[in-house]
Amino acid sequence: MSNTFITEDEFENKKMQVIEKLEKMLSLEENVAELTYKGIQRFVSGISQAFGKTFHKGVWLHREESKLVADISIAVKPNVDVYQTALHIQEKVKTIVLQNMHVSVCDVNVIITGITE
Repeated sequence: MSNTFITEDEFENKKMQVIEKLEKMLSLEENVAELTYKGIQRFVSGISQAFGKTFHKGVWLHREESKLVADISIAVKPNVDVYQTALHIQEKVKTIVLQNMHVSVCDVNVIITGITE
């Protein structure tokens, strides 16, 4: 098991790079129709962009207490096995984060916001 401690500076330095890799991986997943916003994130993204900050649709890496958490928000294509798709994405997210941040993700939350073409 990898060291689960990462400093705030290390986390911030690698966060955007890892998010971009996760977005690319998700865009290539055959069962994923699109990355989506979850809840208030659409509102927050508008404010962030107004202040010149980059906001990534569908992927959030954050810390909760001493844990690293990934939230993935997607719409899936029709007639896919939602459970298997979510499990597959969880494993890929864990692998990408571990390879790039050298730390294990404690939680990967896959939020299915819809089914669309």
